[in-house]
Amino acid sequence: MTDNGLYKFFLNGILQLASEPAATIWGVSEWEDRLFFHSYLNGLFYWEEGEWKNIPNTHSNGELFPGRAISSNSHHFVPAWDGIFAVDKNFDTYFLETDRFAEGLYFDSLTNELIAADEKKLYVFDAENLDQIGWFPLPSKAIRVGIFSIKPSGVKLWLAGPGGVVRFNRVTEKFETFTLSGANLPCKSATNIFIDEWGETWATGNCGLMWWNADKAQFELMDGFDTNSKLVDMIDLGEGRYLISGNKELFTVEILRENHSNSRPIGLRILKEFNQYNGFDGIKPCLTGFFRDSNNQIWVPTATGTYLVDPQMFNFEMSEAELKLTSIDVHRFLLTVKKILYTNCLLEKTMRMWGLIWYPSTGREIQDFSTAFLMGVNGAFLSGTS
Repeated sequence: MTDNGLYKFFLNGILQLASEPAATIWGVSEWEDRLFFHSYLNGLFYWEEGEWKNIPNTHSNGELFPGRAISSNSHHFVPAWDGIFAVDKNFDTYFLETDRFAEGLYFDSLTNELIAADEKKLYVFDAENLDQIGWFPLPSKAIRVGIFSIKPSGVKLWLAGPGGVVRFNRVTEKFETFTLSGANLPCKSATNIFIDEWGETWATGNCGLMWWNADKAQFELMDGFDTNSKLVDMIDLGEGRYLISGNKELFTVEILRENHSNSRPIGLRILKEFNQYNGFDGIKPCLTGFFRDSNNQIWVPTATGTYLVDPQMFNFEMSEAELKLTSIDVHRFLLTVKKILYTNCLLEKTMRMWGLIWYPSTGREIQDFSTAFLMGVNGAFLSGTS
């Protein structure tokens, strides 16, 4: 057990971290009451009836890509190397072609359209019959590797990418480009766009956290992070606090405002930093960013494992030693574990099962973790108390 109360389990005596691309989890998603993982060459997989089940991408070159998998009423969509991998409710698979990898995906439930972007185009597909409706050329300044994420704001779409931030007006079909490099904004790229409960727009990037000043129509860098901080994503934890992922760390932050909770932000305060020294040893969180499931748990895919954070378990008055984090390493996910691991540990969360994640306990000791938890998982961290 580590000093901060994290239990580290070694199945078959070895904890193998996912270090090769084929084993890295590119993203976590939820659809049809199932939790899905997608990886480079292993396709889409999920846990059901006591075993791992796999939906391979047999289309094109078979590679999936870092990015947010999303769902419509009829299909689940996953970014792929040269298009979009689609699965229907019968688990039949399809492939929507784009020029290059389409990391950025967004589903418009009002129009039933799938919006996607690669490094040169913004695509519009019919999310039901999967036909391409049309496409728009991206501004030249945005053409640098690709678009990482797409977020809606009214009739406009925010697109974050290595070239900065692009905003597309779906009514006028016009683009606006916002570069993030300059005297007061030393960023070059944006990884994600986040719109908070007050309607404020934020961007994470390679120089820290940026806030959209609508009056000046520009992004402004928030004081609090070092300008060399490479941030990946941001998600709401409630009570004005947020979880932010960096290149090798997680941060909990509080947004500082002028007068009251919904007034203009003037800066931020880092409450805690979690890194390899206190329980979070993820490296290079995927550009997928965070995923919040229906149990309000937040998933953080990284190059060395997939972490799970439960916002309800954050007490901001706690010491770092009381942090509750869970990590799952699904390296070699088809591995069948041939023995049951027995251990004593005291956990503080209500019973909750997602197939491979089991939160036992109401304060009782748990002595037997069933094969439903252990099967196919090569290494795991479970949160507990010391």
